[in-house]
Amino acid sequence: MNVVNERWDKLYSSMEDIEPEIVSFPSGHSGEQLVSKIGPDLSEFSKEELSILEEITYKFGGMNANQLSELSHREEAWQHFVDSATPIDYSEAFSLKAL
Repeated sequence: MNVVNERWDKLYSSMEDIEPEIVSFPSGHSGEQLVSKIGPDLSEFSKEELSILEEITYKFGGMNANQLSELSHREEAWQHFVDSATPIDYSEAFSLKAL
């Protein structure tokens, strides 16, 4: 287990309502998926926020992690920051092509 995995395990164990489950992928690989034991409290979101969540789910819900990674790495924001240690600036969100 590497350092990142150890840190994530500590985080998982501190969440009472989240359980990691081992899942198999079509590629034959397996990995962990975090599963909530409770449903979301949608009353915390405004109508506009719920609309945005629905749009994102519609647009990206059928994609797997590799497809999402490939899509995000075609974005200019990723390409501008990939070779730097600087986090991607939030203002770059306004230029995302996939949205």
